[in-house]
Amino acid sequence: MKTALADQGIDLQRVIDLAADLMSMPRERMVGSGKSADQVKARHLICYWGTTQPGMTMTGVASALRISVPTASVAAKRGEQIALERGYLLIDLLNINI
Repeated sequence: MKTALADQGIDLQRVIDLAADLMSMPRERMVGSGKSADQVKARHLICYWGTTQPGMTMTGVASALRISVPTASVAAKRGEQIALERGYLLIDLLNINI
C-alpha cells in the first residue's frame, strides 16, 4: 500500500494539507510552535500518516514539522488513536483507488 500511495502522488505536503483541512486551519499552522488542541491533533495525524502510510521517515516528517524525532514518534502513536477514533482512513479521505 505504501508504494501504491506514493505512485498516486501522495507526499508529505499532501498529508499536511489534508490534516489542515480536517482541522479547518491554515496549512501554515501545522509547522512550528503552537499548541492549540486542533493544531496538536493535526500534527499527530500528520506524523501517523506520514510515517506509516506513505512510507516517509520519522526524521523527514519531524524535520518538515520542525519538531524533534522523539516528539514525532509519540505524535504518530497519538495520531493513530485519533484516526481510529474518528474513522479517518487516508485512502478514503484523499478519494483515491488502490
